[in-house]
Amino acid sequence: MFKQEEILSFVIRDYSCYTWSVRSLDCRLRHYGVFYSDKDVTVNDVRQTIAEEIDGPGKLLKYKAMQKKIRQEHELKNIPRDLVHAVMYDSDLEGLKAHSVGKKKRKPEGHFSTKVHNFVH
Repeated sequence: MFKQEEILSFVIRDYSCYTWSVRSLDCRLRHYGVFYSDKDVTVNDVRQTIAEEIDGPGKLLKYKAMQKKIRQEHELKNIPRDLVHAVMYDSDLEGLKAHSVGKKKRKPEGHFSTKVHNFVH
């Protein structure tokens, strides 16, 4: 699988009349159903990396930020976010509950009454 920069260099080399950026390439790849997520990453690699992050400075991260940190700082590129959430759910359930991940945020519903009809107006 090629990196986006490599694909972009092929496009610029072969089709120099088009000016594409990485963002426009990403948009067109998504249009054609090409996504950059690696389904071949083992769960044990992700579990070990998340355990290292939870023991260190990443213990306060939610699962989206954890996935971004793993993608940027570790060799696990393009891992799916749902895999990160599942591993964090298994290993750090209290941390996810502390961040209220998965809980719907609702305003408290109250009962309001007035003296007579249309009294507020």
